[in-house]
Amino acid sequence: MILEFKTICRIHFLLAYFLLIILFSGCGNKEEGLIQNEDAHSEESGQTEDEHSGEVALTEKQIKVMDIQFAKIEEQNINGYIKVNGEIMINPDNESKVGGIIPGRVRKIFVKEGSFVRAGQTLAVIENPDLVNVQVDYINAKNDYEFSKQEYERQRILSSDNIGSKKNLAEVESNYRRSLANYKTLEEKLSTYRISKNRFDNIYQDTVANLQRNFSITAPISGNIVSRNITIGQYVEPSMDMFHIVNTSSVFVDLSIFEKDLKYVNVGQKL
Repeated sequence: MILEFKTICRIHFLLAYFLLIILFSGCGNKEEGLIQNEDAHSEESGQTEDEHSGEVALTEKQIKVMDIQFAKIEEQNINGYIKVNGEIMINPDNESKVGGIIPGRVRKIFVKEGSFVRAGQTLAVIENPDLVNVQVDYINAKNDYEFSKQEYERQRILSSDNIGSKKNLAEVESNYRRSLANYKTLEEKLSTYRISKNRFDNIYQDTVANLQRNFSITAPISGNIVSRNITIGQYVEPSMDMFHIVNTSSVFVDLSIFEKDLKYVNVGQKL
């Protein structure tokens, strides 16, 4: 019984010893975990304080007193600008000096300086008696051409039938070609003077009064009359510039930029 009691006591002592070891080891892990959590929390707090250490919080009253204003973020030109000297020049394609193609005396003027005109508009009328002579020459040339053409066709048919002579055919053909050349030359001159050849279709039924005696000066481009160099009754030559027309719908700008400012100049910039 004594041995059994000693044996039981020893077993109880060993169990108590193991329980104490387990208890202390558990408490140590808990304390270590608490220490680790406190360290981690202190590190996070330190980092947060470092991150927000440069920030300042203002109340609405402070913002109002300091007159702080807010705006949306947008693109703006913050590079400034450069000043340059230059000259605005007229586009050569939009400028015209108008004159006549025949001499004559100014009969009418329909525009003045500053007037806006459109392309094709009549600016003035010049009277020249030679226009009547040109038209009469054209009428005669047309008659000669038509007669020589008929004669040439007749001699050609006779020659093909061995009735007419080759010599007569050659002479008639020569007259025909000469009359044709003269007719076409005068026809082209009428076109230059802007005289319609259709007005002579009934010339023999009409009077000579229907012949054109005036030449119209028209605007080749649209624009404003910058200068007018003629007066009514003045005699003008073809070499004289009677009107100066300028269209400012597009102009050229010639700017002088210093070399130090060239780096600030790019395509597409506003002027």
